[in-house]
Amino acid sequence: MPTPLQKAAEQLDQAVYYLAIGQDEIRGRLRLAGPELLRVPTTDLDPEIKEDFEAVIHDLTWKGVRDGCESPLASTLFGMRKAKAMEIAKRIWALRRLARELAYGDS
Repeated sequence: MPTPLQKAAEQLDQAVYYLAIGQDEIRGRLRLAGPELLRVPTTDLDPEIKEDFEAVIHDLTWKGVRDGCESPLASTLFGMRKAKAMEIAKRIWALRRLARELAYGDS
């Protein structure tokens, strides 16, 4: 049975999968990956990555619901610059790698 950290790593794997295979530009890929990230309970994360993970979630949802969008994720991505979206995607990729190292000993 997987540990909570292993489950979190698997959810980060799924988010990275959407970032990698999405047909849209980076903001659209983040829109696909975002719900996977929002399902990760921060209580399941190792303290080593928890703060960085929470910062990514904040950066993806800080606007709240506005601009006629249905979710904080959609509202935030609506006005986000491509460079900022790329930076967030890179941080998600790094978090996934570190979560796998902590959960499974992957390197």
